[in-house]
Amino acid sequence: MGPTQAKYCANAWKMRTKKSRRRSFSAEEQFRGWLAQVHRIRDPHQQVVAYERLQRRIEFFAAWEVLPWTEKAADILVDLRRQKIRIGTMDLKIAAIVLSQRATLLSRNLVDFSQVPSLSIEDWTLPES
Repeated sequence: MGPTQAKYCANAWKMRTKKSRRRSFSAEEQFRGWLAQVHRIRDPHQQVVAYERLQRRIEFFAAWEVLPWTEKAADILVDLRRQKIRIGTMDLKIAAIVLSQRATLLSRNLVDFSQVPSLSIEDWTLPES
């Protein structure tokens, strides 16, 4: 685990233990990245470490509430697209889920997500105050 991932895990764990607000980040994006890493490795013996890391990530997320993709989130996505907010499709979907659940998004991508009206965002890379 690199220093950024370690910091992420430490901050995410601290935030997970706080019960005051619901927060979300994209498990889908995390899993896509880990699966891509596994699939880039052709030698099955070298995949062992990548699968071990993937397993740890699955165990980490198992303790979290995963916010669902719902009809309400889909409606919000359609509305955000109508507003012509210029961020990526996956980021718009993440914003729609967070808005539909009245949650707070954990992201260091404040430049893009700050374009979404009424979206509550926290930069997980900053120390808590």
